[in-house]
Amino acid sequence: MPATAATSAAVKNFLDKARAAVPGAEVPDGLRQRCIGWNSETSNRICEYVIGGEKVGTFSTPWLHKVHPSTKPEIGEYVLLHDYDGAPRALLQTRSLTLMPFKDIDATQTAIDGPGVREIEAWRKVHISYWNGLLEPLGKKVVDEMPVIVERFACVFPKK
Repeated sequence: MPATAATSAAVKNFLDKARAAVPGAEVPDGLRQRCIGWNSETSNRICEYVIGGEKVGTFSTPWLHKVHPSTKPEIGEYVLLHDYDGAPRALLQTRSLTLMPFKDIDATQTAIDGPGVREIEAWRKVHISYWNGLLEPLGKKVVDEMPVIVERFACVFPKK
């Protein structure tokens, strides 16, 4: 989970730049903000993968969206990706969502993730550990039938 959400001044400044760079994009002021990564180093690396086009998707579970409904992705929505310290880094747009059981995730899906977790065994290890940490307080854990949302996105700003 992110340590700090982006400040409103930093978000406004970033979104002003994004809107100027992407004419016609209807980017709302109150868009969903997201940090991917569990510490500063990981978060910064993931932001670079996203901005560089090496990571074009992510994964989540409806089990957590039930507890935190504002985190549920929607096709077409813009999302502000910020780093672990709260600095806005990228404007993303969700392009597609696919719901499937955890056990059915394979290399076809993990190909959208960052270079370090595209191999299915690495992907499973990272995601089981991460999700179990979030699910434990809910009395749940990752199981084969757990629903997973495969979210494909595009980085619309900045462009490399």
